[in-house]
Amino acid sequence: MERRRGWAALIGALLVVLVIAVAAHGQRTILLMVTHTDRDEEYAHVLEILEDRIPGVVLTELASDDPAAVAQALQAADAFLIPEQEEAEENQVYQLGVAWGDALRSFVNRGGLIIELVGYTADRGVELMRGAGLTSASDVEGYTDVALRVVNIAHYLSAGVPSAFTGLNGTISFGEYDGDVVVATESGRPVVFEKHIGSGSLVALGFDYYEYNDAMAQILVNAVGAATEDVYVEERKDAVIDVIQTVLGGDVEGKDLYVSTRPLATGSTVKTWTGDVRTTTGEEWMVFVDDAPLANWGHPARYVFQDAITGLRTIVQTLLPPLDYQLLLSIDVRIDSISGTIEVGFAPAGEGLSIAEAQDVTLSCDGTPQDTSVEFGGPTEAYAYRVRTQPGGTLSVSVADGGMPGDSWQADIYEGGNLAASTKNIGYEVDVFSRPATAVLASGEATVHVRYAGGIDVWPANMVVRMWCGETATTGPATGEVDIRCGEDYIEEEIAFEGPYDVKTYDITVYPGATLDVWVADSGTPGDIWWVEVYTEDGLVAWTYGDGSIDTYSYPAE
Repeated sequence: MERRRGWAALIGALLVVLVIAVAAHGQRTILLMVTHTDRDEEYAHVLEILEDRIPGVVLTELASDDPAAVAQALQAADAFLIPEQEEAEENQVYQLGVAWGDALRSFVNRGGLIIELVGYTADRGVELMRGAGLTSASDVEGYTDVALRVVNIAHYLSAGVPSAFTGLNGTISFGEYDGDVVVATESGRPVVFEKHIGSGSLVALGFDYYEYNDAMAQILVNAVGAATEDVYVEERKDAVIDVIQTVLGGDVEGKDLYVSTRPLATGSTVKTWTGDVRTTTGEEWMVFVDDAPLANWGHPARYVFQDAITGLRTIVQTLLPPLDYQLLLSIDVRIDSISGTIEVGFAPAGEGLSIAEAQDVTLSCDGTPQDTSVEFGGPTEAYAYRVRTQPGGTLSVSVADGGMPGDSWQADIYEGGNLAASTKNIGYEVDVFSRPATAVLASGEATVHVRYAGGIDVWPANMVVRMWCGETATTGPATGEVDIRCGEDYIEEEIAFEGPYDVKTYDITVYPGATLDVWVADSGTPGDIWWVEVYTEDGLVAWTYGDGSIDTYSYPAE
């Protein structure tokens, strides 16, 4: 079939961002991939639909194939919309998916929404998500006009869509698929499906919008609406109220409750700092019940997993909170003392901490550290800093225990409401700073939350937060040594680092049950601090650091 082709802006590693519409306060951001898009027809129609039917929507264009630029842009986005990439070369979109895989998987797992418009150019359709390992779906057949029907009328994507309509020029159907089908052909081939992944989801629409009608437009509006509206709020309320009534017996006194933003996808693994809690066997709501919110971790708490379809429940007793607490919503519960009616509201858990009034901090980009000593009166306190610096500056944050040894502290950098970087000090020694959390601030503004992360139960407690922009005190090349030993086998190397943010990685394979020891030492200018971490499939299992003395090895990480 003859299809009129447009032009594409082919830009290499340069990140080009264009804000198309000004947002209303609180409106979320939709990032659009335009590098290989036909702007003459399909893309123009997508913009027409969104701008006409979603007032105030913020549309930000990404015109780069560079993985680092993509990862940076996704940090500030709530949804990633991928129009048909008609101008791409054969297999190019799949290879982009491979290159962007880490960034895309991280984005969707932390709650992001990916919407892919899979059009008539079949080999450039769903291949981006296949390359990223997010779906096994394949697009197999294109149509000019095809009879379609809604097969899941309860799904949010079908809201306001007639039960039967025509898919116009640019419609495709999928062969293999691995999600919930919402729209299909009369013969049953899927055309629209959603796949839950972690705390987010992938929505695949078999339309490129070369032509469209009201039904096709409404499906796109519904998909984007999932990023701008809380489409799961009623289901979430029902699940939470059910847990309060049946598990807690209506008693929420002295408890803090949290819930997942949406049902966790089948096969999702919930983790704590020390290991796995549970892997879901279906789509399940997760309610976390903190039974002693004023006590230090660990203390009694419960994970309640409730199947979103059957209501079957699994309860796991625990002493630790979930690792990704910022992906949950805190629950505000009101119970009428006379009628017993339960009302619930929700707020982002990351913003629901007990945070003092934010302090303004202005930083230059000359690498000068700015230290602040913070006194905590109890384990639930946290502090926030509004940081302002030059757009594009690299903000670094470290924390140190400033009181009695044994307190752990955490610092989280948020840009535009999204977690950009995090660091934690385990607190074995006083006045030793953690490895910095670093984030490139496109806007030049961020919020830094610092909080207690466990340890001794003596209050008040003290910590020190260090923030700086640009390079660290060590700005040039440096050299260090690493010694890795397992039994009689060992690696000992001197490593040249190009700068303070340079990281070297070793992939080590040893026999099961073997003991691995790692030391580090400074071999260049006295005073450089070196840090080494050992990771297994269970996460961080050991760490150590050198104190900056020349040729003096650290204690081993074992």
